[in-house]
Amino acid sequence: MTSTAVIYDTETLHVIKRYDSLRGAKAALTRARKSGSMRYMCSFGYGRMKADRIAKLDVCTLSEFVNEKDEWTTVKNLMSGTEVKIRKSEVGGCCDPSTERYWSM
Repeated sequence: MTSTAVIYDTETLHVIKRYDSLRGAKAALTRARKSGSMRYMCSFGYGRMKADRIAKLDVCTLSEFVNEKDEWTTVKNLMSGTEVKIRKSEVGGCCDPSTERYWSM
């Protein structure tokens, strides 16, 4: 039985890549650490991640990431000033109502 796995940044909790199995994700991270470079999808296309950033990555199943790693945090809505709860991985992104990006989309 396979389960979806993710490689994520331990500091920002942003998901870098998704894989069909935990074994595949662990193998990809091991290869990236040995080579010192990893290709990933970003807002402007594909980018290359250097060894210092690869050292901050970790692997887990998607369900473990959502239930245990990606905790809820409170941000202040930019327009109304009310507090809103969002996932920590969404802070600063397009789903964060405390940013101008959210309101200009």
